[in-house]
Amino acid sequence: MNNRRRSRRVPFRKRVRYGINNPGLLGYVSNISENGIKIEGNKVFPRGTRLVLYIYVEETSMEEAAMGEVIVTEGVVAWVSPILPGVLPKMGVKIENNNNELKRLYELKATQYKN
Repeated sequence: MNNRRRSRRVPFRKRVRYGINNPGLLGYVSNISENGIKIEGNKVFPRGTRLVLYIYVEETSMEEAAMGEVIVTEGVVAWVSPILPGVLPKMGVKIENNNNELKRLYELKATQYKN
């Protein structure tokens, strides 16, 4: 299988709100790359779906999120894991709006996980 990634993934577990027009669904970002994220959540969307994302960078509750850092961005679903009973579905989302905050965060995490 050919690996099409342009940058490596690094662990990054933070809450995310996501959705097509309104980010009303809750999930977790489980890793981050230079131009994408992996989301684990109860609802996944088909490849090619454009999503609005609120990534909660600070460790706050959702109710306190206004006080913490939230990265607001958009992306397109690049892949979806098979839906299996008892397993939280996953999807890869390619960030398409050249989000500088997310790139800065990736660079910081990539430096921490250098081997």
